[in-house]
Amino acid sequence: MRWGIIGPGSIAHDFVRDFEQLGTMEQVVAVYNHRKKSAKDFAGEFGVESVFTELDRFIREGNAEIVYISTPHTKHYDEVKACLEGGLHVLCEKPMAINRDQYAELYQLASARNLYLLEGMWLRFLPHMEKLLAQVGDGAIGKVMSVKASMGYKAPEDPDSRYYDPELGGGSLLDLGIYTVFLAVLLLGKPDSIMATGHLTDQGIDDACAIVLGYEDGRHALLESSLLYNTDQPALVSGDKGSIHILSPWFEKSAGLEIHLDENKEIKKLPVEWAGHGLHFEAAAVLQDIKKGKRTNALYNPELSLTIIGVMDEVRRQLGISYEENEET
Repeated sequence: MRWGIIGPGSIAHDFVRDFEQLGTMEQVVAVYNHRKKSAKDFAGEFGVESVFTELDRFIREGNAEIVYISTPHTKHYDEVKACLEGGLHVLCEKPMAINRDQYAELYQLASARNLYLLEGMWLRFLPHMEKLLAQVGDGAIGKVMSVKASMGYKAPEDPDSRYYDPELGGGSLLDLGIYTVFLAVLLLGKPDSIMATGHLTDQGIDDACAIVLGYEDGRHALLESSLLYNTDQPALVSGDKGSIHILSPWFEKSAGLEIHLDENKEIKKLPVEWAGHGLHFEAAAVLQDIKKGKRTNALYNPELSLTIIGVMDEVRRQLGISYEENEET
C-alpha cells in the first residue's frame, strides 16, 4: 500500500524501518510536518517523494492510501478527522484522541465513509500478548482475579517538553498509563468502579498516577504510571490456580512469560523473540484487514478502545486533569 506519514518523529522512523519485517511492497509516498526540515530529513532517509508542511495539501496531493499518525496526543483528533474526511484509511498512535466523545465521533466518521480506522495500541499485537491470552484462554491459571501493571520512566526535567506540556497532552496517564489500563481491560473487562490518585505539576498534568479498578465479583486491577521514576518490573496476572508474570519490559519487547502454578509450584517459561521494533505486527494486521475489506480490527476493536478511554476519562476527572481547548469535538 501507499503510506503517508504525519509526524516524522522517532516512532515514525521505527515504524517505517519495521516495514522490512513485513515482506510486502509497502511504499511511503508522502510525509507531513509543520517543520519542513524535519519532513525533508525523513524523506531523505527513507526515499519519500513528496514533502508537505500543510496538512490539507498532504491529504489532497500526497497520493497516499493510508496514513500513519504519530504526532503529539492533542493533535490526533483533528488529524484523524481531516484524513478520514479526505478519504484516507488511518492508523493513529494511541491515544487516538483526548476523550471518549472524540473517539466515538472518529469511529462513526470512519464507518460512515467506509474507511479503515485503528488506534495504534501496538502492544495488543505483540507475540507475548498472544501467548498470554492463549494461556489465559486455556485455563492455565484458572479464573483471572487480579492484574498488576506499572509503567514509568524518568522523563527529562524540562517543563517545555511534550511530557509536561498540557497543550501536547502531557502527563503519565496518556503517555504510559494507557498501556496499563489496556492490559486490565483486556483481561478483566469494563470495571464497575474506578479510584485514582496522583500528583499534578504546576502545569496541571500528572507526573504520577495510581489507579484501582474494581469488579463486583472481587476481581481488581492495580495500575501505576510515572514520569518521575523507573518501574522496571513484570506485569502480574493472578488467577485462582496460579499466576503469569509478563517479564519486563512487559509493555514492549518482553523476554516472554513465566507461568507459576499453585498446585505443584511449577514455573513454566515461555520465551518470546522477534526482529525489529515490533511495530510491524500492527502494520501487518492493518494490511490484512484492509485486504479482506474490513474497516476495524477484531483484536483491538472500537468497543475495547472506547472502554479504555472511558476509564481514562474518569481517572482524569478524579485527578482534575484538563486539556481545555482540546476537549471539544
